Amino acid sequence: MELFERLDRGARAEFNFITLICLSTAIAALGLIQNSGAVVIGAMLVAPLMTPMLAAGLGIVQGNIVLFRTSLHSVAVGFLCSLIVGYVFGKVAFPLYSLTPELAARGGPNVLDLIVALLSGVAAAYAMGRPGLLEALPGVAIAAALVPPIATVGISISIGEYGNALGAAMLFGTNLIAIILASAIALYALGIRPRLDEEKSRPWARHILLILSVSVMAIAIPLWGPLAHSEMMEDGRVQKELSVYLSSQSVLVRRVFQNRKNGAQDVYVELIHQKPIPPRIYAGMRKTIRSIVGASADLKVISLKMWEPPVIRSATPPTVPVNKRPTTRRVQPTSRPTP
Repeated sequence: MELFERLDRGARAEFNFITLICLSTAIAALGLIQNSGAVVIGAMLVAPLMTPMLAAGLGIVQGNIVLFRTSLHSVAVGFLCSLIVGYVFGKVAFPLYSLTPELAARGGPNVLDLIVALLSGVAAAYAMGRPGLLEALPGVAIAAALVPPIATVGISISIGEYGNALGAAMLFGTNLIAIILASAIALYALGIRPRLDEEKSRPWARHILLILSVSVMAIAIPLWGPLAHSEMMEDGRVQKELSVYLSSQSVLVRRVFQNRKNGAQDVYVELIHQKPIPPRIYAGMRKTIRSIVGASADLKVISLKMWEPPVIRSATPPTVPVNKRPTTRRVQPTSRPTP
């Protein structure tokens, strides 16, 4: 009963819920715009979206269609509020001209994000069902990352990055479906059952569980491809191949990252070197990158030149030992003096 009251209270789209959603989205938008992962994590702690998703799972297990509908309504309201706040921050408050790495990272979901969402749903439901484990919920909220993808959708739309917006929306949808399904399964495993008078009215709950299960399997198929071609894995391969290629030139590859803008794909490579790099080396680097990332990729080099600090010599004159006196040389006159 205590679990139901706690989730039912947190699943309502009231003033406090909307206020926290707007504040958490504003924090997330600032973190995404300034490319600060720490700020984005702070936004995850403030966001209250996890509670209505857990309430939806509880509604399925109990056969409580009122709780289920209330939870979905709150999720929809939270999504719209976050979308508007993200769009305003991207369009008016802090306009961008290209995606930051934090924004781009949320535009390419893969199957690992689905697995994280499933595990987060199980962990959140388990912690909610055990009053002594409620302190673990903030950590679960960080793992689930519900608000940053919505903020990414709004910011990406504001700067015309519709492909990234679609990917971020898909990430949020993946998290939503996986968390509701996983929380329902976890709550059922914890022993939560419907009331006797609701047992006969549960066919809709079974249908919802079937739809969620099929949706998770359907989502996993397209998400598997991006895992093999994710920017993180591509950047790692590029850095490894370039490090081998440039080892003979005494050049160190410090970092590799990508940036997409209006269909163009730039691969930035930070190099540490002391001598100038010949043009043929740049051509070989570009060829290596395109063989991994794609033919449309372009190379952008950030040079960090090594230098040795000059040796500062002492400006004090040399000292002469005390026991040694400077000797003077007597010069003999070359002509006699006139009388």
